[in-house]
Amino acid sequence: MKHIGIAAMALFVPQFTFAQSTCLPDTSNDQGFAAIGDTAISEVTNDGDNADGVGDGALLFNGQSAAAGQGGAYLFSCLMAAGESLSISSYVYNPRSSFVRLRVALHNVSDDVELATTAATTLNTRNPVHNFTLSYVTQSTDEGDELELRYIRTDDGNTARDFAIDNASINGQSLQIKKAPPPPNPACSAPLVFDTDIPLEAATFEQIAEIDKVFETLSDIYIGTADTVDTIELLTLVDQALLDYDALDIVVTGERISGNTITFGESGQILKAFAQYLKLIDSSDNDIAEKASNLVWLMSQKLCDLEIPRNRNAYAYREFARHTIHLKDYLSDEIKDRFGYTLSVHSEGFLNFWGDWEAGFGYNTDWIFNISDTIVLFGLWKTLTTDDERVQWMKAAKRYLERFLTYSDGTSDGIKPDGTGFHHWVAYDGYMYAWITLTDILSALDDTSFQIDADSYIRLRDSMYAQRMMSNDAGVIPLSMTGRNPGIKTRSTEQETLRRLAITGGKILGLTTADPILAGYYNRAWGVEPEFNYDETARFENGFFQLNHGNAGVLRKRSRRGDWLAFFKGFSDNMWGAELYVRENRYGRYQSYGAVEIIYPGDNTVGNNGYDVETWNWNYNPGTTTIVLPWDKLHGERHRIDELQQNRFVGSLALRNKGARRGVLQQTWGRYGVFAMDFQEKANVGFGGTYGPNTHNDSFTFKKSNFAFKNYIVSLGSGIANDDAVNPTVTTLYQRLTSSESGVTTVNDTDYTDDGTTIFSGDEDHWVINDYRTGFYIASGSGDLNVWKGTQQTPNENQVWPVDVSLNPVGEYTIGHLDHGTLPDNRGYEYVIVPNANPRKMRKLSHEKPYVVYERSAARHVVNEVEDAVWGYALFEAAADMTHPGSVLKASDTSCLVMYKEVNEEKIRLSVVDPDIGFTSRGLEAPGPRKVQLTLHGNWSLAKSHPRATLVSADNIESVFEFDIVDGLPVEIKLKQEEDD
Repeated sequence: MKHIGIAAMALFVPQFTFAQSTCLPDTSNDQGFAAIGDTAISEVTNDGDNADGVGDGALLFNGQSAAAGQGGAYLFSCLMAAGESLSISSYVYNPRSSFVRLRVALHNVSDDVELATTAATTLNTRNPVHNFTLSYVTQSTDEGDELELRYIRTDDGNTARDFAIDNASINGQSLQIKKAPPPPNPACSAPLVFDTDIPLEAATFEQIAEIDKVFETLSDIYIGTADTVDTIELLTLVDQALLDYDALDIVVTGERISGNTITFGESGQILKAFAQYLKLIDSSDNDIAEKASNLVWLMSQKLCDLEIPRNRNAYAYREFARHTIHLKDYLSDEIKDRFGYTLSVHSEGFLNFWGDWEAGFGYNTDWIFNISDTIVLFGLWKTLTTDDERVQWMKAAKRYLERFLTYSDGTSDGIKPDGTGFHHWVAYDGYMYAWITLTDILSALDDTSFQIDADSYIRLRDSMYAQRMMSNDAGVIPLSMTGRNPGIKTRSTEQETLRRLAITGGKILGLTTADPILAGYYNRAWGVEPEFNYDETARFENGFFQLNHGNAGVLRKRSRRGDWLAFFKGFSDNMWGAELYVRENRYGRYQSYGAVEIIYPGDNTVGNNGYDVETWNWNYNPGTTTIVLPWDKLHGERHRIDELQQNRFVGSLALRNKGARRGVLQQTWGRYGVFAMDFQEKANVGFGGTYGPNTHNDSFTFKKSNFAFKNYIVSLGSGIANDDAVNPTVTTLYQRLTSSESGVTTVNDTDYTDDGTTIFSGDEDHWVINDYRTGFYIASGSGDLNVWKGTQQTPNENQVWPVDVSLNPVGEYTIGHLDHGTLPDNRGYEYVIVPNANPRKMRKLSHEKPYVVYERSAARHVVNEVEDAVWGYALFEAAADMTHPGSVLKASDTSCLVMYKEVNEEKIRLSVVDPDIGFTSRGLEAPGPRKVQLTLHGNWSLAKSHPRATLVSADNIESVFEFDIVDGLPVEIKLKQEEDD
């Protein structure tokens, strides 16, 4: 009998004794389906009717590694005879949100010949079920050969693309919808062998004690102590854990274990109760210890047999792994080896831990959050491990953390030079809870020789600090930074993490106090912490923070009436501005369309920051310019949309550096700033299932800028255009949750309290103070000002259209916007934002503007702040022969942002950046430096040399300077004017 395997595929073929007969339609002895490739097969009951009843059972085929051609195979228990007519029918469905493409084939295993196949068919969320049918008449060449029915994926192999077989039949006889017994896999129980590249050296007594301390500290954090765990509650949890364990019906027979299937997360909760009990109540309870060991063995075996799939980013696996590692005193080395297999699978062979590593290679931040603590401890726990090997492992663990804490390249996960943290290919604070686990580990490494170095810590500290600069002291973040979770408008790390990192940081920096940078912030936000040995309280951080890796900028101001921050956000063709899933952020397209959100102290409730995810109108995000669409048009057209546009010029620039003096965010914290965005909407975005026709409009364009000066922001727009003749285009000033008592809007000294819309002509200037004390001065020619108050009922962010919103919550809001009408053609605006405004301030502003707009064109926006003598330029394209009165900037050879401040008649301080870092969408490569050449009127020289600024030429007419822009960071220089020759 011939047995020919599938090239590059692992296929289990059960061995049978065959009789020469025409018995293929007799499926009673068939053993079911085996995996083709690295595919986990599990039983599910989420199947539809499909001619055999709803929920009667199906098999899910879940690819564990990215490889095309994986799938499943059904091997019949008897051999083919010539002349048999075979008719196959099989219902297959897609249980996931990602599409999957596959075909079904009859295969002669003995001759490795495909006998018949269906066409490849795509199953997606719109058409998730397909009935595959095919027929074949066996030939003389098939006589006595084995037959398989194969389900073969023909898509790109992405692990998110799964399929399920509900039923299958041959000549009307149902096949066995079950998983065939897997073959033994010795690799699942073998000790892991590592190619260690750190020399093995004799361990010192101090190092041995340090390692014990690391393990104990992490045990106290994750398992708990007598002070942190309530004994009575624990005993209740243990009772439930014992019941859950008994329900598994675990049976050990020799070298095999069997039992019912549960998830990693469910098993992790049982193991946590057992680990806490053994640590805190009775360390000698052999029954609990044995049950814990059996459960670890069972879960490891089920992963080995692919009865449960790899937990892709380890969120559920974390619970299993973290509590297993702290059962080290109760598990045999054999069980530890089996667990080691599961950790190797989930860490992809301990990626980045041993061996060479390319600087800038980004780690998955999910792994840092979920399994980095387990990886750090893994090499310490086996009985057979020597102290020398434990020290070697901890040295590698130190290096593993330091590698992660280098700046990562491209859009890969990790920390960027401006302090932003990346996940899903963009700056994504929602996932930076990874810093929590990292801080846990660093706390455990306190006072040991295995602690990370100071440079690595400072990069982490800057990221933690940048996270706080993007939020208020209560942790509220802007809507534009929430990603696909608009209901979570709070930063991802909080008080305890910052407290412990401040203490650890002080030790790493060699101080006798906690790190003053973090400790000062903590003391202001939560009160002085005695353990810091540092009682100074940081003042609210005034200034502008440049965040070009996030297509963003932040202005923060201390005020007697309450501190505030303004967050500016855009997006580009390489970093998305919103992330839409089927049931997450479904209407969030406009999150980053030039958003400007003012955040005051406190939470999001009425009177503080006025936001409710369940009643928000998704068309009117503050600061954005949008086409106001009905819900069926604003609704995401595809299953998954990463909102990208066609242009790449978007970002910010800081002037008059403060960070170098403060010792944090040393290149990106200034006093003044500018944010700009060049936008053209991109049509036909997204992937996966289709939910409606394309409603993205590639004729939709605008250019906008925001100049952040003392206590106000000058906002400019130009080139607003699109071909939508039905839906109006607007620029939103504000949207705020309010109440009938608080909803007072003041326009031109008149209070408006009634529900409804009041329209003010765009041919005149107006000023507005909304009921959150934010003032807006709108210059004529900006479009009609619409001021509205009323109740609104909107789709929830997780509701798929069409949906009945009549049962949704109702919220009362005020909204102010500028109406650019339908079919806008080169419309624009000019308005000023004044947080913490009052009528006196607004009257003064309307009578005497403290700034001059010298240009608001398609090519550039130019503003001069008169009192502080600050100039700001958003150059959307190269500029030549600029002659704005009093300006020294004459030309630029490329698009860029420029600001300068006049120090006196002969000196200026100038800052420049090209905010386009040079990324490609989902690109991992590190972009090179970008050149900007500026020409200034007059004869200027560098007052002080700068490594990234060069004087190219100078005479009495003009001076040319060239700048090397790296990582979207600014180059700030001082220039002095030379006397004419």
